[in-house]
Amino acid sequence: MRCAFGEDVHVTEETSPAALLKAVKTETERENIRKAHIKDGIAVTKFIYWLKKTVPERTVTELEAAARLEAFRAEQADYLGPSFAPIVAYGYHGAIVHYEPTADSDIPMEPRGFCLTDTGGHYLQGTTDITRTIPLGPLTDEEKRAYTLAMRGHLRLAAAVFPEGVSGADLDCLARGPLWDQELDYDHGTGHGVGYILSVHESPPTISWRGRARQTPLKEGMLVSDEPGLYVEGKFGVRHENLLMCRREGDRFLRFEPMTVVPFDRDALDISLLEPRELQALNDYHARVYEKIAPGLDETERAWLAKATAPL
Repeated sequence: MRCAFGEDVHVTEETSPAALLKAVKTETERENIRKAHIKDGIAVTKFIYWLKKTVPERTVTELEAAARLEAFRAEQADYLGPSFAPIVAYGYHGAIVHYEPTADSDIPMEPRGFCLTDTGGHYLQGTTDITRTIPLGPLTDEEKRAYTLAMRGHLRLAAAVFPEGVSGADLDCLARGPLWDQELDYDHGTGHGVGYILSVHESPPTISWRGRARQTPLKEGMLVSDEPGLYVEGKFGVRHENLLMCRREGDRFLRFEPMTVVPFDRDALDISLLEPRELQALNDYHARVYEKIAPGLDETERAWLAKATAPL
């Protein structure tokens, strides 16, 4: 089963030698995946800039936004098509985790609140899956708090250093901890494995405390998502998703290398809720984003990206 986020999905062959072999990417595949994410980062960043600029000027619907993002991806070399049906969810639609816009559900966006986009692409170099929660104007304190708590969890998981033998179930609490501290949670897994121009939701790797007995240890070369969220029914949804590559750290430890290179939105953060290490992690990530994708943007987009990724 494919879903747009880290839902708990199990298949009977998930721990077979063939499944493990497929999940551990070769060095060539890893390098190609980095290239695919630079292309995708350029496309998605162009889209975010376009959306934030356009919504205050004229009516944009969810379906139009989805089509525009697809057009930006199609401009990239070696693009093959979407890796799953896009989620573009404005306002209260963002709280519907399985939402996909249709002609019947399509609504116009307003210059306020959030638009949640969970989308991905297949390139000859690899597969992408990214979620961004995009503020389109003024936000409430509740919206900023939700955005920041989910961001704290995302950054904590991305920064994990862990010994070989650890599974995603062991790491799930890093992403959920800032929410659990507030007696909040989200009702889906934190992460899933991602295939190489194959299924965007690939077993066996998962990051979830549910189904612990079926968890497989994370291994160098596995590509997984990091996507904590928070959803308020009838109001809004927040989710932050990057793809992470497991890589070796010393003799016995592993850590994550971010593949996704798209900025998060600083306008939605309540900086007072971030710990110093989390703020530094976000600044380091944004420096990487600018380095990787700025050359692929036009002058106006590049100037916007420089502000969007400036250190906090």
